Amino acid sequence: MTILPPPLTCRHLAVIAGLARGHSYAQIGRHLHLSDQSVKGHIRDITQATGAHGATVIVDWAYRHGLMDGLRAEPRQLVDLRERDLRVLELIAAGLTTEETARKLGIGHAAVKGNIARLSGEFGATGRPHLVALAHQQGLLGDETRGVAA
Repeated sequence: MTILPPPLTCRHLAVIAGLARGHSYAQIGRHLHLSDQSVKGHIRDITQATGAHGATVIVDWAYRHGLMDGLRAEPRQLVDLRERDLRVLELIAAGLTTEETARKLGIGHAAVKGNIARLSGEFGATGRPHLVALAHQQGLLGDETRGVAA
């Protein structure tokens, strides 16, 4: 059974696209002629409408529901991931913190931080939401991987 996404406004989708591009709230606000507070308000609205908490989970949710299909993929070299890299990406996309990811994988906090930093560098990502968006664009995250992270 497919759960359809709740109705979101074009402004909500533009905010999500900004997050997916790795933009800060201030950059998104400037682009959309909104204040930082207004951008945060839109993110709260998106969270309430979707149940996705935090920018990273919102971006993941939007890709999984096909809402970012029209967003042109950023030109990047394909990244070859190890199994642990993919697991870290899946857990980040699910909204787990560094500490939660470390516990889930049975590795140290520093190892997870190192994985995230290395992945961000390899993908050219500016933050976790951007990293998740780039992984989706390369087909590394999708419906088939959600069960792996659980």
